[in-house]
Amino acid sequence: MKIGFDVSQAGSAKAGCGYVANNLIQQLALLDSENRYLLYRLWGDEFHDPLYRKITPVKSNARMRYEDRGSFKAEKNFWSKKQENFTSSSEMPDIIHSNNFFCPNYKLKNIQLVYTLYDLSFVQCPEHTTEANRLICLKGLFNASLYSDHIVSISEYSKKDFLNTFPYYPEENITVIPLGARFSMALKDSPPIFKGSELMPNQFILSVGTLEPRKNQLGLIKAYKALKDEGVLEGIPLVLAGQSGWLAEPINEFIIKFGLERDVIKLGRVDDKMLAWLYRHCLFLAYPSFFEGFGLPILEAMSMGAAVISSNTSSMPEVVGDAALLINPYEVDELVQAMRYLILDKSKRDHLKMLSLKRSELFSWDKAACAVLEVYNNLYLEKSR
Repeated sequence: MKIGFDVSQAGSAKAGCGYVANNLIQQLALLDSENRYLLYRLWGDEFHDPLYRKITPVKSNARMRYEDRGSFKAEKNFWSKKQENFTSSSEMPDIIHSNNFFCPNYKLKNIQLVYTLYDLSFVQCPEHTTEANRLICLKGLFNASLYSDHIVSISEYSKKDFLNTFPYYPEENITVIPLGARFSMALKDSPPIFKGSELMPNQFILSVGTLEPRKNQLGLIKAYKALKDEGVLEGIPLVLAGQSGWLAEPINEFIIKFGLERDVIKLGRVDDKMLAWLYRHCLFLAYPSFFEGFGLPILEAMSMGAAVISSNTSSMPEVVGDAALLINPYEVDELVQAMRYLILDKSKRDHLKMLSLKRSELFSWDKAACAVLEVYNNLYLEKSR
């Protein structure tokens, strides 16, 4: 098979979708020695990484070759003209896998389209995003409901949500493939250097994710302040690892208003070495997100043996199972209670750490890549009949 694979969001500023595409293609490169891959650093008519030429999750070789149409303008023009048979491309793939929410608004001829379904947060929680992003994502998902040949959903919850929104899509054309964690306890453990701050192992609370309303860092900081006022947080800062996203201003305003600049440490985007260290040595991960299609930081933290507080909404319970404390993210008091519990009870933290490691073993990028490859093979056989 020739497989076109979208890596358009897998650049240096990648977030959730980019990490999925990045880790999946890396694992496919290891597993699949039979098929050829065309890797698209530009994909669709909405998203554009200005540094797209530097997107290289895997080395280019006989089986993995990067292909683009030269510029974002050319990419947009390609799709606007509906070049359904890809005759202007150097190679026409048998299958294309879209990973950045874009889907053509027509049926591709002689090409099977696989679409990665992340979540419908922009439908369920429109107040947590911008109108422009909501429309982009909704357009892609609507087109996928009409024109994709198969959908890969990252969770059972996202599949159910999708079918509730687009009930005409054939359920048998959706495969749920959970994600994996890119970290391992076998990683060499050496303390990274932090700008302007030295963090002590097991002496900080960790939050990981883009700073935006949906991730509910504001609720977390409110809970942190309540515990600080109680006097149970002596010498325990809250560390936010993640770049600022849209509508993040209230987070900064709250930190300044209540004089928490020294207590809430914003690291911004961190590299994998630093993130792995943070997961391994945090007192616990606090992840009170309102809505997730999966919740990759939760799994990554568990794979590094972290105790976890997570939300009881959307997909998160199916990821953590019984290996985390679950709270209602809309009730700050519940988060305060869970955080207080883990701060004061070391035995409970240690128990959750043990459960985390065990639970994380159910997930892997190897399993995910094998399942995706099976989807490709089934589509190709179906097309050949």
